[in-house]
Amino acid sequence: MNEKEEQINPEPLTENIESPVKMPDALIQSGEMKLQEITQELDDLGIPEDIIQVQEEKEQEYNTKVSAIEEELGSLSEETKQTLRENIIDNSVEMSRENKQRFNELLEDKATLNVAGLFDETEKEASERLFKLKEIMGIEDYQISLEILKNNQDLFNIKGKLLHATNSFALEDIAENGVLSGGLWQKGPSFSNGDSESALTFNLIWEDLKTQKGLSLEDNPKKINSDKYFSKKDEFVATKIQELKENSLDEKDFERKKQELTKEADQYYKESWDVYKSEEEFDKDLSDKLYESNSEWEKQKLSKEEIETRKNEILKRAEIFKKQLCHRPSEAEINDMCPVTLIVNQEDLPEIHQDELSDLQKTFEVRPGGEVDFNKVSTIFVPFDKINEIRENLKDNYPNIMIRPSEELEIIRVLEKV
Repeated sequence: MNEKEEQINPEPLTENIESPVKMPDALIQSGEMKLQEITQELDDLGIPEDIIQVQEEKEQEYNTKVSAIEEELGSLSEETKQTLRENIIDNSVEMSRENKQRFNELLEDKATLNVAGLFDETEKEASERLFKLKEIMGIEDYQISLEILKNNQDLFNIKGKLLHATNSFALEDIAENGVLSGGLWQKGPSFSNGDSESALTFNLIWEDLKTQKGLSLEDNPKKINSDKYFSKKDEFVATKIQELKENSLDEKDFERKKQELTKEADQYYKESWDVYKSEEEFDKDLSDKLYESNSEWEKQKLSKEEIETRKNEILKRAEIFKKQLCHRPSEAEINDMCPVTLIVNQEDLPEIHQDELSDLQKTFEVRPGGEVDFNKVSTIFVPFDKINEIRENLKDNYPNIMIRPSEELEIIRVLEKV
């Protein structure tokens, strides 16, 4: 957490814009122009200086100047000292305070416009939503949120998008190989479907788990984590239970499916790297699983040709994954690891295969029938403090991928609930 600075707590905007929830084009254009003006003024202001630091620096400058003058001219009158204090210290501190206040006002104005755009609301409604956000988060986390979102021209809309959670350790291999692959036993990678109500929460759960740091908020590299305010696991399970209720199941079936759902959701929270101590251990496990799979395929009455094709596909993927699965990250690599979400547009995904998914997974997850070209990735979310590092790593081979803060998705999740 950053060191605390003096916080300015601007009142929420109360401007009343008479318009329906669906904003007309003219109002949208007006909002875009206003957003551009705010962004430009923020750029002109730059990052405000810390007021306490300014005070200390100017105090030192004042003392040095007074000492130099008195050494040359003799003692100064209290009136002269006061004038010097006002010119050197008071005016500078007041200017810093005004810049800080204006900066915070602009941050909130920009956030208001972005929230209005994402939720298709009036500015008044968006301002009320932000006020509730501030009440839930507290002023420190709220201010951090506004500053994180400062560089964005909008809030990211996951509708029509697919989200794949991973970590920075795996991202290096993905970028080097140029493809996003499935696991050893699945043809393609798993994506959360952005059109599903559960997609954002589930993806953020997976993000937290992929770092191998679990859901510990103390160890999580994100500056803001929505689990602090609303439990991700509880929400995910509650949403799915509500869907079960809407399916008009009898009481016995409902309780059975509820237990199955809760058990399956709990599985997501277990640490699972599928890491092997040696390649020999990997080969033995592969052989055992292939034997089991072969028996299952024969029960399904697949032809010898189809069985051989499936076996060869798995062996091919095994060669790719063997090195990865036999290499557990070092402690230093785990400590440096951060969550990553890759975004792909739905229309850019190859043919979808849902047959490998459980009924629960089918409500929020999709899988392509094969690898996904990494060039299809349009946006990558990483923790705010890792943006420059990840951008630098990808700039030569993937200069067009947008890098955005993971905290943005966490903030959006909280905004959806207030």
